[in-house]
Amino acid sequence: MQDTAHSVRVVRFAVVAHRAGLAVSAEDIPHLLATFNLNLWRGEDRTFAYFVNGAEPERAEFSLVSQWVRPGAFDEATHLRFVNWTGGPRPPDK
Repeated sequence: MQDTAHSVRVVRFAVVAHRAGLAVSAEDIPHLLATFNLNLWRGEDRTFAYFVNGAEPERAEFSLVSQWVRPGAFDEATHLRFVNWTGGPRPPDK
């Protein structure tokens, strides 16, 4: 099973390909959202699941999710989860 840290490449490709009109259709995006919302999400005060199927090893230290923010652009509830998880929106750059 793919770990969350290495899955970011797949997520990035899927969103970029979808926006370019290649390979990933609008019907595929809800599957990415479901993977995040049902398998990876553990709540605002926790790290994400270690594996993309939601499984946890005996000792998971962290999960890297840098590209998993991309599907949040397609779903407001998912976007808000990331906003709240990161402590809220950034103040504008000066």
